[in-house]
Amino acid sequence: HTTARVQMQDPCFYIYTSGTTGLPKASIMTHQRWLLGGIGMGNAMLRLQPDDVFYCCLPLYHNNGLTVSWASVLGTGATLALAKKFSASGFWQDVDRHGATAFCYIGELCRYLLNQPPQPTDREHGVRMAVGNGLRPDVWMYFKQRFAIDHVAEFYGASEGTLAFVNMFNLDKTAGFCPLPYAIVEVDTVTEEPSRNEKSRKKGRMKK
Repeated sequence: HTTARVQMQDPCFYIYTSGTTGLPKASIMTHQRWLLGGIGMGNAMLRLQPDDVFYCCLPLYHNNGLTVSWASVLGTGATLALAKKFSASGFWQDVDRHGATAFCYIGELCRYLLNQPPQPTDREHGVRMAVGNGLRPDVWMYFKQRFAIDHVAEFYGASEGTLAFVNMFNLDKTAGFCPLPYAIVEVDTVTEEPSRNEKSRKKGRMKK
């Protein structure tokens, strides 16, 4: 009876930000945001199928683990292979052991893999896709070529944000585009408040 009363706008869970602008803050993930995140990543971006295995070595207290990885498989019928931790030296062996076809990364994880000594087995796995954020342009092509990754689904977003930019069309060295409407507004760098001219202030609108 409890689940029957759950609404899409109700909080599903809280993600605590890293605190780069102060103490960590709780970001509310509603059921709607979580489901849309999974559909957007799993269906539209990665096009996962029921026979895909999505490998996640990231903690589930981070949205790349909880939403990008877990929600993607729930929305597509794929399988989630959840590792206990990330190991640069044992990553590809673990990926191969699970029969993974996709995995999620964050930050410099891909660079850590590149920093490992080349092995004859670097390309002997079934991974076709990698999704995440933080793959730098200077290692992008080397990463794809060395490990034979066909599709890098880089994206740019934030747990507390309302938009995301996604590399949906597999273009190299880019975070892609935002599929939702948005506007860029001018901000006062001192007060961090949006700028408004006389005309826009009367209308209560920000200055584009």
